[in-house]
Amino acid sequence: MGCCASEPIDFEKEVDITHFEIGISIGKGAFGKVRIVQHKKSKIQYAVKYMNKEEIIKRGSAEHVLSERRLLEEAQHPFIVNLRYAFQDDEHLLMILDLKLGGDLRFHLTYKGPFTEDRAKFYFAEVSCALNYLHGLKIVHRDIKPDNILLDEKGHASVTDFNVACHYKDDKPLTSKSGTARYMAPEVVAGTGYLNAVDWWSLGITTYEMFYGYAPFRARHKDELRKSIMNDPLEFSKNPKYNISDVAIQFITALLTRPLEDRLGSNENGGYAKIKEHEWFKDIVWDKVEKKELPVPFVPDVEKNAYHDPRYGLEEMFSGRNELADKPVRNGGSIGGRRRSSAVQSTSGNGVPGSQTGTSGPPTIDTNSRAQGVGMSRSPSISPNSNAAAAAAVAAITSPTQSPEKKGFFVPPRRVARNYISRRVAATAV
Repeated sequence: MGCCASEPIDFEKEVDITHFEIGISIGKGAFGKVRIVQHKKSKIQYAVKYMNKEEIIKRGSAEHVLSERRLLEEAQHPFIVNLRYAFQDDEHLLMILDLKLGGDLRFHLTYKGPFTEDRAKFYFAEVSCALNYLHGLKIVHRDIKPDNILLDEKGHASVTDFNVACHYKDDKPLTSKSGTARYMAPEVVAGTGYLNAVDWWSLGITTYEMFYGYAPFRARHKDELRKSIMNDPLEFSKNPKYNISDVAIQFITALLTRPLEDRLGSNENGGYAKIKEHEWFKDIVWDKVEKKELPVPFVPDVEKNAYHDPRYGLEEMFSGRNELADKPVRNGGSIGGRRRSSAVQSTSGNGVPGSQTGTSGPPTIDTNSRAQGVGMSRSPSISPNSNAAAAAAVAAITSPTQSPEKKGFFVPPRRVARNYISRRVAATAV
C-alpha cells in the first residue's frame, strides 16, 4: 500500500484519501472501482467505492448517485453495508464503507454449490432483519439477490448495493421497473404499482437459489422472462441432491405468492411478524439474530482465500495503474483549496463490501423512478439541465465551494451515528 500525500497528515481535520493507505482492487462498476483501504491512524480496513464524476454526469446519473449516498447516510444497521465517510476530489466521488472479506453469496453458490438448509435459513434471518429495518425507514431496496449479500470474516451476512433503493410512501406506490429482472416481483414487471413487498419476493427468489443454485423463473429473452414471472408455476426439484425440507418449500412458496394479500411478508398479510412466526423458524431465537449470537454455519477463511474475482487485481497488475495512489493530491485532498469531506463515526464492527459493492454493470435508467434506478428500460442521455433535481445533483458533485451542510455529496460529521444511536435507544426504551 502506498501513500500519495507529500506533506504531514493532519488527522484532526476532515477526512480525505490521504488519510488512507490504498490497497488492491476487489470490484469494478459502471463508474469506477472498489478497493481495500486502511486508515493510517486507526489501522481499520475499509472498502472505498470511487466513481468518476465525468462519467456520472455523461450518463445523466448524478441524481441517482447522490440518492444512493443519502440513503446510506440514513441507514445504519448490523446487517447493512454501512457508510463511514464520504468525500470527493477533482475526479472522483468517494465513499468509505465497511469491509467484508467473506465474499458474496453468488461467489459461494458458484464455486461451492447450493447451501444446506440451516445455512440458507441463517442468511435469510439476518437479511430479513436488515429489510425490516429498511422498511421501517420507508426504504425499499429493490435489488435483493445473492450478488448483493456479503459475508464478513465471521460469516455474518450484510445487504449491499443501494443503487436502486429509494424511499416510498404507503399511499403512493412506485411504478418504475428497477432492479434485476430475474428477481423482480410480478407487480414490478406488470407496472401496476408496488411497495416494500417486492423485497420479500426478491428474497424468496434468493432463498430458492440458495437451495438449488438457480432461480425459479428463467428465460433467454426479456419478454419470455416477464411471462414466466407473471404466469409460470413455482416448481421444486425432487432430486435428492437438493437438501430442502417440505417446510422450507412451503415457506418459499408463501414468499413467492403473486397476490399481495396472500404473500408472506406483505403488509396485506401480516408483515414481518408473520415471517418470524413461520414454522421454518421454530428453532430460531430472533432476539439473538440481530445481536449476532446465533451459531454461524460457515466461517470464511479470509487468511487463506480471496473471496472476490481475482481479475480485478490482475488487470491492475498488468496495466500498472492505480487511479487513487497515482494521482496527485493538492491541499490534502481538497477542492479549490477547501477540504471537502464528511465523517461518519463507526457504530458497529469492521465489515462490508467484498467484490460487489455497487459493482454491477452500466445501469439502464428508468426516468419514472424516484431514485432513477436500474431497470429494464432504455438508457437515456439526460441533460444536466433536464430538471431542477438533476441540475442540483450535478452542481453537488462539481461545485468546489459547496458547504458540507448542504444536500450535496457530503453529510455533517457524526450525523449518521447519532441518528442510529437515537433510534436504537428509542427501540430499547419501548
